[in-house]
Amino acid sequence: TAMAVLTDYEHIPKFMPDVLRSTVLERAGHKVVVEQEAVARVVMFSKHIHLILDVQERPGGISFRDRCGESFTRYQGGWTVARTGSDTTIEYSLTAQPSFGVPGVLLRRLLKRDSPRMIERVRAEIAARPR
Repeated sequence: TAMAVLTDYEHIPKFMPDVLRSTVLERAGHKVVVEQEAVARVVMFSKHIHLILDVQERPGGISFRDRCGESFTRYQGGWTVARTGSDTTIEYSLTAQPSFGVPGVLLRRLLKRDSPRMIERVRAEIAARPR
């Protein structure tokens, strides 16, 4: 179920409100190209984010890397899903370097705020899906 949620690219905006659009552009086996539009909000400022992600799906997770470079000079990460008995552990990693000027302290604050919310929304979507 966890992998089904993480790879349900077209429906990500339904459970991730900051993601405005997520479209599969190409699919070839375990390689997927996904275009995403999102908005990042801090205090009263907002920034439009555009990504074209090269996604590699594999047993136990996915990895991704932005190839367009419009919003980030570096944006890559992944999700790892591991099953231990009746428990499932999901880990998220991201390395991001914006292509626009943003103070490091502000970026860290944004990521600290948004990462737990994103993970909670993924967790809630997994719980809501039929097994």
